[in-house]
Amino acid sequence: MKVVGYTNTSIDKEGINQSLQGEELIGQLIGVENKIHTSDHRRTIHMQDERKNSIAVTLWGPQADLVPDDIPDNGAQPQIVIITATRLTMFKGNYQLNSTGGTKIYINLNILEVEHFKRDMVDVPLQEIGRIQVTQPESLEEAMTKNRKTITELQQLYMEREENEDLKTTYTCVAKISFIHDEECGWMYTSCNNCKSRVDENQYCNKCQVVPEFPIDRWSIQTQCHFAILYHNQIKITHFNYYRYRLIATIDDGNATMTVGIFDKDVENLIGKPITSMMKIYEQEKGAEKVSKELQQCIGKKCTLKLKVNTKGYIQELTAIKIFHVETDDKIVAKRQGKEVLKQIKKEGEPNKKAKMIG
Repeated sequence: MKVVGYTNTSIDKEGINQSLQGEELIGQLIGVENKIHTSDHRRTIHMQDERKNSIAVTLWGPQADLVPDDIPDNGAQPQIVIITATRLTMFKGNYQLNSTGGTKIYINLNILEVEHFKRDMVDVPLQEIGRIQVTQPESLEEAMTKNRKTITELQQLYMEREENEDLKTTYTCVAKISFIHDEECGWMYTSCNNCKSRVDENQYCNKCQVVPEFPIDRWSIQTQCHFAILYHNQIKITHFNYYRYRLIATIDDGNATMTVGIFDKDVENLIGKPITSMMKIYEQEKGAEKVSKELQQCIGKKCTLKLKVNTKGYIQELTAIKIFHVETDDKIVAKRQGKEVLKQIKKEGEPNKKAKMIG
């Protein structure tokens, strides 16, 4: 069995790269979170190597049960874990590992690699395994109805934004998209891979204060932008820019309207195309017109949105944090017609009561 070490990129960037994906990793178990019960439950464990560099490993689905709840944690004996077939990602600016369908976990195996690891840990003090309690997330139904507001109520909050301290709270609202402001506000922008902020005309990120090592110039380099590290010609890239969706739309709940900014995956779900595909269309002949036509497909879609009221001088009054549910007029009509057809079928299938009585 091949076993390789790892390091946290915030401490040592040389030890972590794309080659770690799919390899076997070894480390001391130092923390175990309780299982999060969702549609695909998960558990995160924390490991450190012989140099005290730590990394989080999130175990998804059945792999969340690979670490037993009763694992000894008295600190008298280090728990050396070997984990296989992981996937490297970045979450909130930090590198982490995720399990795959082929992930296996072995604890305190009686093999030479484990003995060598323990020998190299002579300067690492033994410690108890931390039991980290994580709050169970709210259900989808709870999230979709939490702090439900009408657009009229959101307008009032927006007018009182300078005095109202509750604007840090997010709200939910059900509304239709009635207009897309792509001509005057655009539909995408170039962002920093680290903080997702807009970069300037020189592709400099003012927030991170860095110039990308590999400036963006074509859509084709976007295909790997969501990996933790982008490689180009075998050179490790840690700072790069990529395109992100940004739509300004008007939403209408039947009584009032407001403008909202919609980003990234939510736009992708609305129009059914990733940003890479849209950039391909944009580079075609009359690409701007074709893109505008694609974006107009959002109009008429009914959404359940999680929103935040903007307190700064943004173009949009609201920002969509998440879009939970999207329904088109066609789907609504089809659903209504489908129910009517089912009623008719049931009605036709029932025996005639008068004929039954006569018989």
